[in-house]
Amino acid sequence: MNCAHTAPPTAEVNWEAARSFHGHLGPWLALGLKIGHEAVRRLNAEPHWGLDVKAECTLEPPVSCLLDGLQLGTGATYGKRNIEATQSDSVRVRAINTESGEGLEFRLRPEAERLFDEWYHEVGEDETAFRVYAAEPSTLYEVYEIRHSG
Repeated sequence: MNCAHTAPPTAEVNWEAARSFHGHLGPWLALGLKIGHEAVRRLNAEPHWGLDVKAECTLEPPVSCLLDGLQLGTGATYGKRNIEATQSDSVRVRAINTESGEGLEFRLRPEAERLFDEWYHEVGEDETAFRVYAAEPSTLYEVYEIRHSG
């Protein structure tokens, strides 16, 4: 087993702040961070206020840990009411730029959850989070451009 970090902490991710907020690291938290950061960057959105985020997923851990990652990655929060979650057996995240109306939809690939489990058993929780964040996005999810209609 390789003990070196797969993805060392970067300027984009404060892993200790993520751990402090969520209580631990893991693949679903890292996935939310990754999707959130990509949404902010690709939509050229202002963090915290510039996105409306709608997530569909199982509303129980571990999958629901995605929601904490999305809050950290986008700055959208339940208190500001610019993120919401609904129960679903699949994982889908929509992020809409509140100024332009442009949006992205992220759909988890079916094989991603299997990858998370494999990595978790191979390298443990923290390293799995780092691998998820460092992974080529297309190995984890598909991204579609959408336009918000109102």
